[in-house]
Amino acid sequence: MEAISAFQQNGFRPETLLNFTPLDKPAQQHISKVYAVLAAGVVSTAVGVWFHTNVMALGGLVSGLVSIGCFIAILTSKSHYDAKNVMSSHRLAYFVGFTFCKGMSIAGLIHMAGRIDPSIVPTAICGTLAIFACFSAAALCAKRRQFIFLGGVLGSFVFYLSMASIANIFFRSRFVMDVNLYGGLMIFMGYVIYDTQMIVEQYYAGKKDFLVQACELYVDMIAIFIRLLIILMRNAEKKEDRKKRRS
Repeated sequence: MEAISAFQQNGFRPETLLNFTPLDKPAQQHISKVYAVLAAGVVSTAVGVWFHTNVMALGGLVSGLVSIGCFIAILTSKSHYDAKNVMSSHRLAYFVGFTFCKGMSIAGLIHMAGRIDPSIVPTAICGTLAIFACFSAAALCAKRRQFIFLGGVLGSFVFYLSMASIANIFFRSRFVMDVNLYGGLMIFMGYVIYDTQMIVEQYYAGKKDFLVQACELYVDMIAIFIRLLIILMRNAEKKEDRKKRRS
C-alpha cells in the first residue's frame, strides 16, 4: 500500500489525472513481471506454511518480526536498485524471507481453520483468488487514474479502524471487532484496485521496481485471505453451535 503522499515521491503531477491513455505493450510486460513475482511470493508463502506444519514449528512472533524486517529491507533498497537487475541476489533473499516467514506466521491460523472445518482453507484460497483477479482486472480495464482518488479515502478508513482497534483493547466490543474484520476486508479489496492503478502510473513515471510493486499487491492479497479465513471460521463455529443447541 501507498499513502497519498507517495504521489509526489513518485513524480505525480495533478494535471495527469485526466490522462486516460490505454496501456501500451511495455506497460503490459511490466505488469506481467509484477504478477509473476507475486505468484512466486504466494508459492514461497505456501512453502512457509508447509514448513511450519510438517518440519519445524517456527511461526510466531519471531517469524513475524523477520518478515517485517525483510519487507522494510526491500522498501529501503528500492531507490538504489539497478534498473536492469531489479531482482538482485540480496533483494531476492529479502523477498523470499519476507514471504516465507509470512507463511510461517499465518500457519497457526490456517491449521486452526483446518481443524474446525477442512473446507475452510480451500474456500478462503479460492475466494481470495477470485476477489483479487476480479478487482485487478477492473483496475486494469478501467480508464487510467480512475481509481487513484481511493488512496486518500482508504488511508482515512485505515486510520479510523486502527484507532478503533486500539480503543477496543479496553472496551472489548464485538461490534467494533466485526467492523474491523469486515471493514478491513472491504478496505483491502479497494487497495487491490488502487495499488494496481498506482503500479501503472508508477511505470509511466519511470518507477519500474516491480519487486516492490509485487510486495504491495502481496500485502493486499494476504490481508484479504486472512480476513476471509477468520470470517469463514466464525461462520463455521456459529453453525456448529446451532447444531449442538438443536441436539
